[in-house]
Amino acid sequence: TVVTSDLNSVFPRNIMVGTVKSVMIKPGQQYFKIIVNLSTDFKNLGYVYIVKNALIEEQTQLEASILPQKK
Repeated sequence: TVVTSDLNSVFPRNIMVGTVKSVMIKPGQQYFKIIVNLSTDFKNLGYVYIVKNALIEEQTQLEASILPQKK
């Protein structure tokens, strides 16, 4: 199962995106090619909601202050 993570400030965590159909890697490459069956049929959506995070700057600053700094 493919789900969203909490490593960003855009999507809430644990929202299902889809399921893994196949995984491929070419010899000598360090990245996988993953085919995902999406959990939503985007062609048949009737309504969508656009949510703007009015506090994104504050959220980003708070997250940066509590997360370990990368070297």
